[in-house]
Amino acid sequence: MGVPNALAKVSSRVMDVLSDIIGQVTPEASVSAGLDAAGEWCIAFEAPNGIKFNVVTKGTCWLRVEGEPAPIFVAEGDCFLLTRCQGFTLGTDLSLPPLSAQEVFSADQNPARVNEGGAFSLLGGRFAFRSKQAAHLFEGFPVVVHVRGDEPSAPVFRRALEQFVDEARFDRPGGRLIGERLAQIMLVEIVRSHLLSSNRPAPGWLRGLADARISRALSTIHAAPERKWTLSALSHAAGMSRSHFARGECCWHSTD
Repeated sequence: MGVPNALAKVSSRVMDVLSDIIGQVTPEASVSAGLDAAGEWCIAFEAPNGIKFNVVTKGTCWLRVEGEPAPIFVAEGDCFLLTRCQGFTLGTDLSLPPLSAQEVFSADQNPARVNEGGAFSLLGGRFAFRSKQAAHLFEGFPVVVHVRGDEPSAPVFRRALEQFVDEARFDRPGGRLIGERLAQIMLVEIVRSHLLSSNRPAPGWLRGLADARISRALSTIHAAPERKWTLSALSHAAGMSRSHFARGECCWHSTD
């Protein structure tokens, strides 16, 4: 395929590189027991196996992650993703002696309750990935990706998670496929929210997607990955001079 044909293919079907990447890493989600708490409380969680996510559905609390300098205040409607295997603590008062999450969630009840519950509730789970490429997915991300409830992605993530919980609860035909698609939706919304938030620097491989011109070059590569692309052809696709395209933070090559 020649350069003009490849560029025409990109212009006729705008290549969504983020969709391609999420599709390739094949995310799978699982939901753990919810939490229903009241009064003053503090719970310590061991480092999660996988990428942990939570949605606060009622009330407020503080989140502190091991190794991070300051706690984060989370409120009703907020979502947060933990991108590293680090222990963390949730609570209304982080100075209290923490309860063990294993102890809190060992009882045969869902949601788990602290002080009879009623003031605070949370849904949580984790992502696992079937592809080894996923090891690079969160490179450059902060340890905590915090999506506030007033951000556009938060309601979509919450609805997808609620639907995912519903599918997991009832063994209905097609449930596995729906679960896989909902996992993709939740992951895309978290990544997209982080990417589009102007007050957050884009991490390494996403920096190219954050720049519309570099994103066009990335789409060109994905339209014809077998081609040996030249700097001239890619700068033309991006609508930039060769020197400008090659200079600075052009990290498009890191998404291969």
